[in-house]
Order: sequence, then structure tokens, then C-alpha cells
Amino acid sequence: MNAYVVEYHRVSGEYRVEEFAGDGAGERAIGRRLELERRHAPGDGWEIVSLNAESLDVLKRTHSRYFFGRELVKA
Repeated sequence: MNAYVVEYHRVSGEYRVEEFAGDGAGERAIGRRLELERRHAPGDGWEIVSLNAESLDVLKRTHSRYFFGRELVKA
């Protein structure tokens, strides 16, 4: 099972996705999510989530609301 961190802007629908695989993927994704949460100001419209799924395609089906907008270039 892979882990993913999604940065999703609630107003624009823009998003970024990072994938984590292998041993400790979930823990690394949570660490990354916490790091990103510290970078964003409260109320700036960004939602940061860490999720587990078999693949990105599965994640896009189960959590489709995060993937309607434009994908941003990875930072």
C-alpha cells in the first residue's frame, strides 16, 4: 500500500500530490503532511491530507474531490 500527501486549494481546486512507497511510507507521508501544514498560514485555503491507497488511480476514484482542478508543478 502506498501513501500520498495531497495539497489541495479549496478555492481554486489546484493540487499537488506526493507519493510514498515501501516500508514506512505512511509514517513518511504523515511527516511530510505536518511539514507542509507548518508552511501554510491558517485560513490560506489550503487543505493538506495524507492518505493510503493501492495506487494513485484508486486514490483519484475514492477521493475525487481533490483532483478536479489543475495539478501544480511539484515544489
